[in-house]
Amino acid sequence: MTFIKGISGNPNGRPIGSINKVNLVKRQLQELLGEVLIEELSTETIKQTLKKASPSARLRFIEGSLKYLVPTMTLDAELDDLIQELQNIKDAKIKEAEGYKRINQ
Repeated sequence: MTFIKGISGNPNGRPIGSINKVNLVKRQLQELLGEVLIEELSTETIKQTLKKASPSARLRFIEGSLKYLVPTMTLDAELDDLIQELQNIKDAKIKEAEGYKRINQ
């Protein structure tokens, strides 16, 4: 049996653009969690909770929050190493291609 592009093997299957049950439930949970967080974690609630917390707990909260607030930085040295590694790979591929050309000529 050959398949024809654009025609489903199961014409009674799920309609195009419909959402499967797992993703539907996931979206509903995300919306519910968002509502709870907005209601329960107001700025004032966070401030009051942090005032009551120990200094180490406040520091852990701040440290844990930073990864969501500040973009991750990459060191220039790491970038230089990565660029050099990519250049080495490119050079090796060029030499490999030149070798194949010599063999096949």
